[in-house]
Amino acid sequence: MQKLLNTALLLLLSGFFLTASAFGEPQQFPTPELNRSIGVVDVRSPARFYEAPSFTAPLAEELSWQNGQDAVIRSLHQRTPMTAHDFFLSYSPAKGMAFLPAVDDTAEGWVKVRLPHLPEQEAWLAPQNDGDSALVDWSSFMMLYAKKYGFNWLNGVNTDAKTVYLRPEETAPLAKVTFVQGVRVLHVRGNWLLVELRDLGEERPIGWMRWRNESGDILLWPNFAEQKQLFQSPSNPMNVQKMLDKY
Repeated sequence: MQKLLNTALLLLLSGFFLTASAFGEPQQFPTPELNRSIGVVDVRSPARFYEAPSFTAPLAEELSWQNGQDAVIRSLHQRTPMTAHDFFLSYSPAKGMAFLPAVDDTAEGWVKVRLPHLPEQEAWLAPQNDGDSALVDWSSFMMLYAKKYGFNWLNGVNTDAKTVYLRPEETAPLAKVTFVQGVRVLHVRGNWLLVELRDLGEERPIGWMRWRNESGDILLWPNFAEQKQLFQSPSNPMNVQKMLDKY
């Protein structure tokens, strides 16, 4: 009963975590395209992609665009116009973000990305800044962006996945909530987020919820739109480090 109450109340958060910037709209769950990836790359215009991880390899694609809400991507091979919002996993011109899924990388900093419009559907992005890789693995991605911007659920995520536990394990007791008004991400550990809930009244329950399930399905996406949320930082925050050390 408590779990049903917990997840039902968290459903009320769905209205606070809808955005038009992630996948155009929160993408339908599950997302096989993301499950086959190892992370994302944040690409910059112009972006050059090669058929193999070498500058001597043939150029597979070159994309360019001018940042703007209605940006059109110019391509070497695609004649049909592609818009940035339809092409990238997430596109935020205000933040200069244009993410593509990564499926492989090399020690030299090359990253293979998904480019479904190409016959091979994949190509290699050259290293950035003297060999630095553009790859951001999924845990780092959530640590960087879900913590900074909050998150929204992908469409179709089961309500059980939105449960908040007192420990990062599904056999742990549930966090006691009355009426959730908002969520703030405090930390990322493995496939879990440590979150603080803005509950009805003065309570600030802290607990753990999954951002990726045991099957590798990603459940949520950072809220790059930064729509207004009801959550306010508590005046007397709990000792988060003490809770991290405990688990």
